[in-house]
Amino acid sequence: MRIGSNSEMNGKRLKDVKIPERTGLIVLAIKRVRTDQLAFNPKSDEILNEGDVMIVLGKGEQVDRLKKLACVE
Repeated sequence: MRIGSNSEMNGKRLKDVKIPERTGLIVLAIKRVRTDQLAFNPKSDEILNEGDVMIVLGKGEQVDRLKKLACVE
């Protein structure tokens, strides 16, 4: 799930956007847009930025909820 330019998640820590609580998804990894590196099992203080890609685990309806938060175009 790519983080869009209008996402409320931009510039926030993973723990502050509360993805598991709000969607039921598990964030397995974050692929950084700037460095193209994968951070597996990301720490809760990881900062999310526009263009970063989150690899998540969950059901389709949970992913749909995350799409709204991520402002997927």
